[in-house]
Amino acid sequence: MKKMRRNLVLLFLLAAAVLLLPGMKAQAIGRAVVLDQEKIILCPGDKQTIHMFVGNGTVQPEKWKSSNKKVATISKSGVIKAKKAGKTVITCKTGYGYDLTCQVTVKKRVDMSKYLNKKYTKLLKKTKLAQRAASDLYVFEDNSLFFRYDKSTKKITVLQNNYDRTLSLYGVTLGMKPGTAKKYLLKAGCKFIEKKPYPAVTDCIFKKSGHTITVKLRNGKVDCVQWNR
Repeated sequence: MKKMRRNLVLLFLLAAAVLLLPGMKAQAIGRAVVLDQEKIILCPGDKQTIHMFVGNGTVQPEKWKSSNKKVATISKSGVIKAKKAGKTVITCKTGYGYDLTCQVTVKKRVDMSKYLNKKYTKLLKKTKLAQRAASDLYVFEDNSLFFRYDKSTKKITVLQNNYDRTLSLYGVTLGMKPGTAKKYLLKAGCKFIEKKPYPAVTDCIFKKSGHTITVKLRNGKVDCVQWNR
């Protein structure tokens, strides 16, 4: 009788362990085991770091993997390096019994300066602008880029890039260092005019063929680029 009771206790404990272990794993997963980014858009040559978080801390995953290394690679420390246009999936081995993924799209950077003083329809095709907010204003849905145009000539009069890193203006891209941006603009024939410091941003003004190029700097990097006819 005692032996039977002991066996019953052992069976109960075993059953409890079987039931609890998945719960413990689920509880661990429930502590927000996530990647800090699920979709990333880069251009060839760009680098970006991705992290895995568990609860309030960062945890080094067991392994990173890129499904298409010709498009983008990823280092052991989670640094993604874009190679050429295309798509790849970055997989993170979490150690919790399942994987996390991030979709990476690499796009060829579009230099908007090639479309200045031309009909806006050519820039529309290249940038795939999503909507028109007014009769003479085109914008992306997220307001990352907008431009105004002259109704009579259909030529761009104002162009401003706020967020889109896949676009450049005379080679200047968002996030670029000021010195590098200035080199690109001078090489493109732009003339530096002045620097205007404000509380939050600093405007660097350039001129080219009577047009004004304004490079806005924030925290030591290019935050916005604007062209005015």
